[in-house]
Amino acid sequence: MLALNADPHGREQNQADGSFAPCCNAWWLRMDMTCDELITMSFRWQEPKYPVKLLEKINSPDKLRAYLDSLLISDIPKTGINNALELNMAMADLERFILWDGTLRELSTKFDFNRGLKQALLDYEDKKWQDPNTGMWGAWYRTRDGSIVKTADLSTTFHLVSYRDAKDVKHWPEIIRTTLAMRNGRFPFGWLEEGKYMSNHHNMDIVKLWSLGWPHATAEQRQQIAAAISEMLDFCLKQSLQPDGSFKSPEEDTLSSAFYFGVGFLHEVGYFSKFYRFWTSRTFPEAPQVRERIRNRITKLRLDDSEAQWALGILRFDR
Repeated sequence: MLALNADPHGREQNQADGSFAPCCNAWWLRMDMTCDELITMSFRWQEPKYPVKLLEKINSPDKLRAYLDSLLISDIPKTGINNALELNMAMADLERFILWDGTLRELSTKFDFNRGLKQALLDYEDKKWQDPNTGMWGAWYRTRDGSIVKTADLSTTFHLVSYRDAKDVKHWPEIIRTTLAMRNGRFPFGWLEEGKYMSNHHNMDIVKLWSLGWPHATAEQRQQIAAAISEMLDFCLKQSLQPDGSFKSPEEDTLSSAFYFGVGFLHEVGYFSKFYRFWTSRTFPEAPQVRERIRNRITKLRLDDSEAQWALGILRFDR
């Protein structure tokens, strides 16, 4: 690959389907990589050259429901396949594509979505998928006796809530109660990576849910949330953040992912900007110096992928 004239994993757009995923064949992975690339382009006020025809696969209410139905229930004893990851990632992308395209949260696809797609997506989430007992979303599993087990997945719930209008989300009291009760569990059914230690990634998801659901939390729950965020912040600044401005995050796949979730967590708790500091009146006078340390490290490493560029954007605009 080093001897080639061009990077075989470069981010050139495919004219045929409009995707940015030369190294992937699975449709949902092509969609996920394309979504990340378009978000990065939006930071630069850029648009794709070709329409993202990749999305034709789900471009009607019936097509969308059929695709989601094919993933919602995993029958592992019968098929040997767990659909949880595809369900989570595909829904995160579909929300952003369908709900953001042509809105103030601009994500240009140059693709004409079916007019009924938005309502079909929200109805599926609210009326079929969300568990009213926990307030959460997650993969469902068919057991050997034919019964259905519904999981409460923090990652899936974070994606579905954070990419839509929070005021329209149902069952906020249940979401907050369930999230707090998961404290000692293994992610995605708890806060802890491998059930053992904190992670900026998981902490970012949890804090985002709490920030959106803050108006629905009781006084006692707000105290619990504030105490938990304080512990998470100590972990991020004292254990994860390194002297050179990088983040120690062994659970992440790439260096850029570590920056993405480290900076993302600090953004969600309002460390750099009091505008996002929903949980406390504390001030952080050292934050500007920390910001520059992280920004300088990303710049020095010359990271130009979507996750690193997103982190740089946050560091640039959070004041």
